[in-house]
Amino acid sequence: MAEKVNIIPLKKEILEKHGIYNPPSVLRQWKSNGKFPQIFLKIGGRVHIDLDEFNKIIEEAKRERDERVARFKKNEEILL
Repeated sequence: MAEKVNIIPLKKEILEKHGIYNPPSVLRQWKSNGKFPQIFLKIGGRVHIDLDEFNKIIEEAKRERDERVARFKKNEEILL
């Protein structure tokens, strides 16, 4: 049985319904510039977003942010 792929087209209303508030124009620019290529799929001449891959990028960004905050707090404590 084929694995279910969680993809959506680059349509503002659909993106927002899935919690993606970047405008389609920005996402198309990302694709054009090769930024986060793993999230984009072109099907039938139209660009789609792989939600699973998009969410992995978001989680990684949150993890990196949390690490930076922890380092900042640690450095702040040393200075006090």
